[in-house]
Amino acid sequence: MTVEIEEWLTSVAQFERLSVDLTGTVEWPEVVTRVRVVLEQMRSNVRSRHALAQVNLTGASPLSCQLIRDRDLLLAEAQQVN
Repeated sequence: MTVEIEEWLTSVAQFERLSVDLTGTVEWPEVVTRVRVVLEQMRSNVRSRHALAQVNLTGASPLSCQLIRDRDLLLAEAQQVN
């Protein structure tokens, strides 16, 4: 007797939790780049047609207050990743 296992995608979207280490970032574009790199890596590994990510920012950065204040701007820039 032979058993075959096949993997079938059953969902329209894949949900992921991501962590972005911002240790040492001192410029806004550096933060955006780090977030985009992590999102692009996730996107290349997702098998579903769509992906939804919860992004947690970690690490010490002098930009922490600005990131809290301007989180909508960071979100808008992160959403540009296809």
